[in-house]
Amino acid sequence: MNKNKYGQYMTPKIIADFMVSLANINLESRILEPSSGEGVFLNALKKQGYKQITAYEIDKSIIKNNNNVINESFISAKIAKGFDLIIGNPPYIRWKNLEQELKDELLNNVLWGKYCNSLCDYSSIFIIKAIELLRENGQLIFITPEYWINTTHSAILRNYMLDYGCFEEIYHFNETPIFAKATVSTIIFKFIKSSKKSNKKIKIAKFFKNKKINEDILKTQKSS
Repeated sequence: MNKNKYGQYMTPKIIADFMVSLANINLESRILEPSSGEGVFLNALKKQGYKQITAYEIDKSIIKNNNNVINESFISAKIAKGFDLIIGNPPYIRWKNLEQELKDELLNNVLWGKYCNSLCDYSSIFIIKAIELLRENGQLIFITPEYWINTTHSAILRNYMLDYGCFEEIYHFNETPIFAKATVSTIIFKFIKSSKKSNKKIKIAKFFKNKKINEDILKTQKSS
C-alpha cells in the first residue's frame, strides 16, 4: 500500500467483500464507486452479480484493466443522481496536506464551501457529494477514519447527514491494523438517505483488539 498525493490507502479484499455484504439491494440496482483505486470494490461487486456500476478514479496510474472506470475527479464530475448504493474507501488527506490543485478544486466546489472548512478531511466532500447523489432510501457504505464522528469542526458534516438520513450500522475497529503501514482509528458505516426521520436504533459493533482482521472477526461483528 502506498500513499500518494491523492491520499490513497488501498482497501484489503476482505474488507471490500465485507462492505459489499452490508448492502441490501437487488442485482439491478445502480451503484457508484467514487474512488475506485485498483478496483477491489468493483471486483467484489461484480462477483456478486451487480452490473450497473459506475466508477471514478482520478489517478490514471492505478486503474487496472480499465474496468470501465472513468478517469476523472469525482468531486468535479457532473453525475446524474439516483444511485441505490454508493460504496468505497474515500481518500484521506487533511486540508493542510493537500496539493494546491486539490485545494483549488475544493475552493471552487459549492458543497465544500457550504458544509466544510479548513479543518476537514478530503474524505468529507466524498461523503457529502455521495449523499447528494443517492436516491431516497439509497445506501452509503464507506470506510473512513473515525475522528469526524466526534470532532467539533465536523459538526456541520454530521448535522448535514442527520438532516438527510440516518446511520443504520457502524463498525468501529479502533486502531486494529487494516491498512498496511497506516495506524488510524477506522470505522465502516452504513448510512440510509431518507426524508423521514427514523427511530430505529443504530447497530454499533466495536472491535478493539490489536489483531489482524480476518473473516471470523468480521462475521462476529456483523452478527453481534
